[in-house]
Amino acid sequence: LLSTAAELRTKLEKLRPTRHEATEDAGVDAMEIQSSTLPN
Repeated sequence: LLSTAAELRTKLEKLRPTRHEATEDAGVDAMEIQSSTLPN
């Protein structure tokens, strides 16, 4: 499953612009940081 997911991600990265991919990753990281720092 991991190898298949990696292959799919590689194909998606080739299809999608690198800048857009980086922006998505940064957005996810920011959301994770916000949720982890927010009080429960």
